[in-house]
Amino acid sequence: MRDRGTPRRLIHWLALAAVLLAAPGVRAADQPVGYWTTIDDDGKTPTSVIQIFSKAGKLHGKIVELINPREKNPKCSACEGKKHDQPILGMEIMWGFEPDGDEWSGGHILDPKNGKEYKCYLEVLDAGARLKVRGYVGIALLGRTQYWRKSARKTSP
Repeated sequence: MRDRGTPRRLIHWLALAAVLLAAPGVRAADQPVGYWTTIDDDGKTPTSVIQIFSKAGKLHGKIVELINPREKNPKCSACEGKKHDQPILGMEIMWGFEPDGDEWSGGHILDPKNGKEYKCYLEVLDAGARLKVRGYVGIALLGRTQYWRKSARKTSP
């Protein structure tokens, strides 16, 4: 005799999957995965290209290009630990970001200029054209914000 419950179960699971896929959450346009051109604090000067990627379920970022560096192959002389005197190009400077509503929070960012690490959150703006990067000490009110532009770079280094 044929089991008549199996097609119903399949329909049930397909309906559940459709509901979960349609549920509100982080949309693809709101994910900062990709390449971003960092802008200096003057708000105009591009300084580097960062690749943001997913690793172990969290977002990370590394420097894949330095734009007009002051020296050839600069190293992070101000960094401590494993990153001390390591090349800045290729260095992972962002880690640990998780989705949190319209933002990505819980992460940290390293400033290779001074070797300091900051708590950080990210927010995708302007339909994915800009990324708000807020680094801070203690609470988010005590920090600095930069706005990065989506990079035209499509290939990995």
